[in-house]
Amino acid sequence: MKKALLFLVILWCAQTGALAQGIVFFEGTWEQALEKARAEEKPIFVDAYTTWCGPCKMMTQRTFPDPQVGDLFNANFISVKIDMEQEAGLAFQRQYPVRAYPTLLFIDGTGKEIKRVLGFQQVDAMLQIGRNILAGLDNSRELAAAYERGERDPNLVYTYIRSLNRAGQPSLRIANDFLRGQTDLTTEANLKIIFEATLEADTRVFELLTRYRKEMNSLHGEEEVNTRIYDACLRTARKAMEMNTPGLREEVEAKMKEHLPLRARAFTSRMDMEQALRTKDSKAYLKAVQTFVKEAGAEPSHLLKSMATEVADQPILEGQGTEYAARLLRKVAENTRRSAAYLDLGEFLLAHGDIAGARSAGEKAVELAEKEGPQAEQQVSDFMLKLE
Repeated sequence: MKKALLFLVILWCAQTGALAQGIVFFEGTWEQALEKARAEEKPIFVDAYTTWCGPCKMMTQRTFPDPQVGDLFNANFISVKIDMEQEAGLAFQRQYPVRAYPTLLFIDGTGKEIKRVLGFQQVDAMLQIGRNILAGLDNSRELAAAYERGERDPNLVYTYIRSLNRAGQPSLRIANDFLRGQTDLTTEANLKIIFEATLEADTRVFELLTRYRKEMNSLHGEEEVNTRIYDACLRTARKAMEMNTPGLREEVEAKMKEHLPLRARAFTSRMDMEQALRTKDSKAYLKAVQTFVKEAGAEPSHLLKSMATEVADQPILEGQGTEYAARLLRKVAENTRRSAAYLDLGEFLLAHGDIAGARSAGEKAVELAEKEGPQAEQQVSDFMLKLE
């Protein structure tokens, strides 16, 4: 059973499309992370690190940005990074003692520790760890048996659909069968089922999600709903390219214009980038990158950072990727106005030999850190020492 489940998780990643970003870490407090885990019925993944830990930095640079790791963890975990020498980390230590770095912890929404793993993990190992955690939590067989017996309690159906999604098994038929029998689709239970079942844009549940968007926003939050719409469109656009059905891609792009108009042009240029990679057309890829950078002002910061990593390392650009990656990181910094974003930009520029640009980014980080507190000031100070 577990081997089959692991295969299905891998298959799901392939079927739904790698969303081309690494792990997106939750930026709230530990209490908020627990609340989010309970609300979304997901385990928490904690990266317990220190700023001086070399293996911690290697995971941040090599493992966490990997798209496959991001797909698995973003869909199934609430991910949190905790500096164990700062105030939040010292508080965390009292309940979950950590003696080696990095320590990777998996904790459920009640605060119970599920598992911990010590030390640096390569991409393959990280994927296996995440899949093993999900396999241990899987209860789809029991839920399937209850469903086949005719049980149609909305909470059971929602949990069953969620379990199928986590295991990479099709859930759309279950959702459609249940929703066809409902007279009021705006109940909280039915809205949750619609939201959970919306994985692609060419489905009835997608139309229902966007039809009841106001109610969805009240229940899940506007940002979560927007992310669900974007990811569903992204999966379907990639399916259209894989199946060579341009009409479907045009349909998806029309839905982006309707439902996320500020992000529609960047979405189209992102798809153009991926199509150019498929055909190995360097000129088309460069043109699409240029358009994406121009139109990406409304994109969320985590996506811009992910795209910067992708562009910087893209061989098809023949060395021009660093210029466009820096532009994307600068957009993140300008959008967020946080010292950490300017440090990301500074570190990138420093790594690519632009000392003057790194210094400029660092000076902006100094200015912002003064308003953010001692922890931010220390991080900026550590960076500026590298420039001396």
